[in-house]
Amino acid sequence: MSVHVLIEKIVKLCLRSITHPFVPSEKGKPKVTFEKGLTLIECLVAIAVIASTIGVIAPVTILAVATRVQNQRAEQAIHIAQSEIDRVRLTVERGGSYTLDNLASTTGPLQAVLPPEDLDSVAASTTTTSARPIDINNDGNDDFAVQLFRTHRDEDVVDGTPVAVELGVRVYKARSFNDFKASQLGTDEASLTMTDGEGEGSTRPLAVLYTTIVQSDRPDSLCDFYRYNSTAFDASTTVACQ
Repeated sequence: MSVHVLIEKIVKLCLRSITHPFVPSEKGKPKVTFEKGLTLIECLVAIAVIASTIGVIAPVTILAVATRVQNQRAEQAIHIAQSEIDRVRLTVERGGSYTLDNLASTTGPLQAVLPPEDLDSVAASTTTTSARPIDINNDGNDDFAVQLFRTHRDEDVVDGTPVAVELGVRVYKARSFNDFKASQLGTDEASLTMTDGEGEGSTRPLAVLYTTIVQSDRPDSLCDFYRYNSTAFDASTTVACQ
């Protein structure tokens, strides 16, 4: 039996005892019987017990619901981040003529890129200081913000085509940019722990993915990748492709 049904029954019994009190029959008059309800003391005790029970259950329920919502948002964020990587990977693996100029770039390590400062769908494709808003349920309100960026080095490009690219994706809650300043946002992925509120996801990205995408469908792709690794990771080493 649910709590609200139990409360409803107790209230009915209390009202019955107030509106239909037990009155003993007088001599010479027909005896009228009433259905006896609860006394006022019994009503107060019952209400106190129910209130105590609700007080114990409510915090646990709130904690469970908030944690479940947090996990669902994190799962959605991971799907968004992975889809962004798959989109770029498909472009690179298809080959042909492409530039990846529609991705914000950095010359330093991906992990050193600072958090975005605002939401701007246009600027997000050219600068790391902006994130692209996403409305996943089409209700007119932004739900997530995606910061997508890549490395930009001359050694990554062969004959004008990027053959290898290091890609980074961070997915934030869109609300974070209204509630906090850019200096308060972090770059490390939020930890999923039991919480009764927003948790770390209010200031840190819900999903963070870093990966390397290499074009692999050309005859000289392996050779290009050797050159890429030689220059990017050990500038003093020259790898000869045969």
